[in-house]
Amino acid sequence: LNPSQILDLMQRALNAAGFEVAIANDASAMDKSVQESVPALIIIAEKLAGRDGLSIASEMLERFPTLPIILYTEKDTSGAAKSVLKMGLSSYLYPPLKMADIVDEVQKSLARARKLGDWLRREVKRTTSSLAEKAQISESERSKLEAIIANIQDGVIVLDEGHRILLINN
Repeated sequence: LNPSQILDLMQRALNAAGFEVAIANDASAMDKSVQESVPALIIIAEKLAGRDGLSIASEMLERFPTLPIILYTEKDTSGAAKSVLKMGLSSYLYPPLKMADIVDEVQKSLARARKLGDWLRREVKRTTSSLAEKAQISESERSKLEAIIANIQDGVIVLDEGHRILLINN
């Protein structure tokens, strides 16, 4: 299959499964699409308009660390599998492609992202509760805590009961 046939197959499979699909043929179109609305998942080719798909995926993960990304490769190789694992991508697809395989990988990646999001929300809630209990911490303890939170890669916002911001990282 040529790239347009593969893209058409993926789009048909995902539309048939009830997913809304947006297609970007290069990195700038993808960036524009992501600025308009954050996608639930991205499937990216190994090469996208002459650019390395893995580097584009890495940039996306810098902006959206919990975004599930599936890499499409021309063939199944241990190098591709290692790259996907090393970068923290959700999965990868390779020929021969079947509609059911495409939908299954997307559903598994979305389920994993939901679990990760649920875990993250629980941890933030637990940490916030712990902070509320220890509201009377010393100034040095508060400085240590602020330094830790400032160095967390993900966004962290700590609110009080009145939904006022107590602490926020960059």
